[in-house]
Amino acid sequence: MRQSPVAARRDRRLIHLFYTLAGLLVVQGILSLVEGIRFRSFLNRSLREPPSGFKPRAAIIVPCKGLDKGLGDNLRRLMRQDYPEYEVIFSIASSDDPAREVIETVIAEHPGLDAALVVASPSRERGEKINNLLYALEHVGQGCQVLVFADSDARVTGGWLESLVSPLNDARVGAATGYRWYLPESGGFWSALLSSWNGSVATTLGDHGRNFAWGGSTAIRRDVFDQTGVAQRWQRAVSDDYALTRAVQEAGLLIRFVPRSLVETREDATLSSLIEFTTRQVIITRVYRPRIWWTGLLSHSLFVVVFFGGLVWLGERLAGGNDLDVSFSMMSGAIYALGSAKGALRLFAARAALPHARRDLARLWWIFCLLWPLVSLLFFYNFIKSATTRRITWRGVCYELRSPTETVVFSEHCERAPSGVGLRR
Repeated sequence: MRQSPVAARRDRRLIHLFYTLAGLLVVQGILSLVEGIRFRSFLNRSLREPPSGFKPRAAIIVPCKGLDKGLGDNLRRLMRQDYPEYEVIFSIASSDDPAREVIETVIAEHPGLDAALVVASPSRERGEKINNLLYALEHVGQGCQVLVFADSDARVTGGWLESLVSPLNDARVGAATGYRWYLPESGGFWSALLSSWNGSVATTLGDHGRNFAWGGSTAIRRDVFDQTGVAQRWQRAVSDDYALTRAVQEAGLLIRFVPRSLVETREDATLSSLIEFTTRQVIITRVYRPRIWWTGLLSHSLFVVVFFGGLVWLGERLAGGNDLDVSFSMMSGAIYALGSAKGALRLFAARAALPHARRDLARLWWIFCLLWPLVSLLFFYNFIKSATTRRITWRGVCYELRSPTETVVFSEHCERAPSGVGLRR
């Protein structure tokens, strides 16, 4: 049946719109690839540079809850840093926390190191992790000039602390940060997708002024922490990362990304735990960094509509006996190739920063280089879901994030938490 003139004009307008959006996506892909090249270049330069030699007494603060995979080994690594003077303070929310026995055992194994376990009292107006951090801060020794925050599921190297503290010798630097890189413990598709999803965030850090502090691997001078009022910003917050980031940036100071302090985190994921974890991160971003949230929403929506919508459109044309649209097929191929190249750059960068995990990273090439469009699809779901709620469940506690400075803590879960894996952060 021949189309009416009105329908034909409508289809032409839609096709022109599709081409325009696809062109924007190609430009976005090129810019993203350029950023990936810059990231790898910065990472390689950073790894060649020796630490500054700045080694003031430091305090490592580690909030713990539950039995993370490899918890004992993770904590021992923190206790065996190649660093002259430091102390370690572990903080839990309850005296009957399963992590307590492991922590006490690790402390007993290192009698020569100044280490302590403290038990924080519950709070109804801020995140449990932040509450643990604030309580631990009360027990930091007077001689400590640097505060270092670490996650209990991070697997650090012996030079992690020195590398993280090193940039703080520059008065322009308010905080230094690493980041995590998820690696599957037992393998599996969902675990690999988690690694690729997280890797896309890790490579947004670099040699620029847009870095954020990740609370699982961050160092800040004690005087800067006090002067910028980080503790006050934490009083009714759930995100330690974003609150600290905003405090440092508003003081006109830099956040320096330290590739040597990129940490390995071993986690396995199921579909339900993957969705719960990734959506929680995006909900937190929506509340604490709405501009970044809007940018991410528009970017991933554009990709999903054009790339996946284009595949459906091409499939329908072929199924209807029409010729293949060569121009749009070439544009789709260019978009895919650019994304694959960016995924390869991410893997190369991670292998350089985590040389001991090169074999494990090599096994993930297919998710980073071939199935990378699924990461954008997952992000798209995360953004749509995060637009409908401000509630999250984090390590068994439900929170409503009313604003960056107002958090409501509930005694019961918002919904049944996924079972089977941790993905605690």
